[in-house]
Amino acid sequence: MRRASVAGCLLIAGLIWSAAALASVEKDMGPQSFKEPSIESAGGSDSSIGLAVEAAVATARKYQFYYDASGSPEGRVVVKALWKGDPITLTMRFFRKEEALYIASAMTESAKSFMKKRGQKVEQLFYTQLLLETKQRGLEIFSDPNAKP
Repeated sequence: MRRASVAGCLLIAGLIWSAAALASVEKDMGPQSFKEPSIESAGGSDSSIGLAVEAAVATARKYQFYYDASGSPEGRVVVKALWKGDPITLTMRFFRKEEALYIASAMTESAKSFMKKRGQKVEQLFYTQLLLETKQRGLEIFSDPNAKP
C-alpha cells in the first residue's frame, strides 16, 4: 500500500500558498463571529491523536473559527468558518492505522460558496496552517481519502 503524507498531499495539490495569498483569503472571508462558544477537547487515550486534535484546535483558534472537539476521544474535530456569514464546515478525524497517524476529512458548503470556490480556499488556509502546527508537535500525518471523518 502506498501512503501519502499530508505534507506531500498539500505540495502535490499545490495547496501551499504564500503568506500574502493566505492573508488575502482571511481578509476576503470577513469577520468570524459565532454565537455559540467553541467546544474544547474531551481528551482521549492516544497521545499522538490528542496532539493532532490540539493542532486542529490551535489552527481554528488562530483564524477565530468555531470548533467542536467533543469527539476528540475518537479523534474527531469539526471546524466551522464563515465566508461573509455563509458557513463552511470542515470535519476531520485522526486515527491510527498500521502504527501510523492518518487523517480523514470532509467539507460541506453552500452551492453559492461551491461555485465561488470559497470552501476550497478555506480548506487551503486551514490545512496549510494545520501542517505547520502538526510539524511543530513532531507529528507526521498521512491522508486516507477512503476513510470517513
